[in-house]
Amino acid sequence: MLRFLLPALALLTLLRAQAAAPGVIEGRIVQAATGGALGNVRVSLEGSAREVLTDDAGAYRLTGVAAGPVRLRASYVGFATAVETVTVPA
Repeated sequence: MLRFLLPALALLTLLRAQAAAPGVIEGRIVQAATGGALGNVRVSLEGSAREVLTDDAGAYRLTGVAAGPVRLRASYVGFATAVETVTVPA
């Protein structure tokens, strides 16, 4: 399991950003200061039009992702953008 904490001023945390199965990336986004889930965070694959919004529990799931390393970007109004690299298995 990967955990990505942003610098001190940043407020988003990507938790469990991982390739759960071939072609699937799932995880949860919470506010770093409180640990509270953030809904409606835009999670996208850099360099593509693929994106999803987190649910009320901060969870997201991207399917049909090509094998290999990909960069995830999480953005939410009023928060710093977070970026993490995840390797999707073949």
